[in-house]
Amino acid sequence: MPDTQWREIDPVEELDYAVELGVLTLPAVAIDGKLVFSSLPTAEQLVAAVRKNRILRPDGY
Repeated sequence: MPDTQWREIDPVEELDYAVELGVLTLPAVAIDGKLVFSSLPTAEQLVAAVRKNRILRPDGY
């Protein structure tokens, strides 16, 4: 997905943001500001979640 952006955060440096997302353990994956995985997903799970999120967004991106 060429227009997908990846952002890693350091939960110690961005503690408020991590708490806002609901991150309690690491690793965690959020998509569009919503916690989707509280543990490391498989590649297939991650691709499926990104695709599902893109379909559900009103702007299609």
